[in-house]
Amino acid sequence: MKNIKNKGATKTASAYGRFNPNSQSTESIEEQREAITEFAKANNIDIVEWYIDCASGISTDRNEFLRMINEAKSKNISHILVYRFDRFSCNMGEYYFYKFELKKIGVSILSVTEPQGESPAGKMMESIFSCMAEYYCTNCEKREEVANG
Repeated sequence: MKNIKNKGATKTASAYGRFNPNSQSTESIEEQREAITEFAKANNIDIVEWYIDCASGISTDRNEFLRMINEAKSKNISHILVYRFDRFSCNMGEYYFYKFELKKIGVSILSVTEPQGESPAGKMMESIFSCMAEYYCTNCEKREEVANG
């Protein structure tokens, strides 16, 4: 379990979980919830609201995702916690669009299982994770199309 810097002051966050009904079970959400909760406790972060979607990560046209984005400013949070970056989005363009929109209002996306940071190496790792998520999701979608004829 990794810790973030500046553990002293209590921070607030929304938590986001997502599972793909075509390739994951609802147990995936419980695993995500457990890891996010543990991370939040270890880093003195209060989770003010959970948002959960049962949908593919290829598109951000997800009800709870869009509600979370819209409510981010009014909730006065500093972070959105996700199990992995691919839970937020499997589309690099949309991932970075929403990341920068959130950054404008002082909200950062934190993966509780993947290394990240504002250093050049941290930014590179986040980009690699985002790229790998898009690659994996796109290939899974193509395999499903072939399997379904």
